[in-house]
Amino acid sequence: MPATIKHNTNHQKQANTDHVAFLYLQNTNQSLRARIANPRYRGETINALSKINPPIESLRKIYKAALENEDYETCDAIKAFFERF
Repeated sequence: MPATIKHNTNHQKQANTDHVAFLYLQNTNQSLRARIANPRYRGETINALSKINPPIESLRKIYKAALENEDYETCDAIKAFFERF
């Protein structure tokens, strides 16, 4: 019985993480870019994005804005996202 509860808890945590990433995509590219640019949330955000398959055009816009602002950490994070596929 405890294993079932743990499985459901893990499933709920994963669903919550995916939902958070989806909300960022719905919100604005700017907020997603800010989350990727923040080293504290970068890995979590990239992992969540890989599970919901965000529109490539959104990521291109974020990459372009990051490049224009010389935010190379965000550029590297987006490159890392695409290298997973």
